[in-house]
Amino acid sequence: MKSFTIGLIALIMISYIIQNEGFEVPEHFKKHAKKLHKRCQNQTNTSDDVIRASFSGTLPQDDNFACYIHCIFDMIGVIDEKNVMRLESLTQVLPEELHPMITTLVESCGTKDGDDKCKIAYNTLKCYVDVNPIMLSEKLHFILD
Repeated sequence: MKSFTIGLIALIMISYIIQNEGFEVPEHFKKHAKKLHKRCQNQTNTSDDVIRASFSGTLPQDDNFACYIHCIFDMIGVIDEKNVMRLESLTQVLPEELHPMITTLVESCGTKDGDDKCKIAYNTLKCYVDVNPIMLSEKLHFILD
């Protein structure tokens, strides 16, 4: 679980770095994000093309991708066994400058409804992207390398 928590921290930090153009994503963040991606991609059979399409900021309407998102959230420990998002727990481990972004996402989105755990994760991520479009960026393509 420790490596997946590090993976989560990596993904959030990468999002922060992307928001603040000019910073390079540290290699150790890339390593953990790639590991997390590969594990969830293998579990859900989500294609690189579908994941790549998500970096445009428009989430693909794809059931495997929805389950990929659930897998990521599950592995990093921000969705519980009842499929309730617990993003606020990140404030315990992330730098203080990221807390306002997390608080905004929690207050704006909470946990969105869905027909199953995958749709819940997908709909919640869609809200996150609507609130903070920079969360998905073409600068994340490194996870597919």
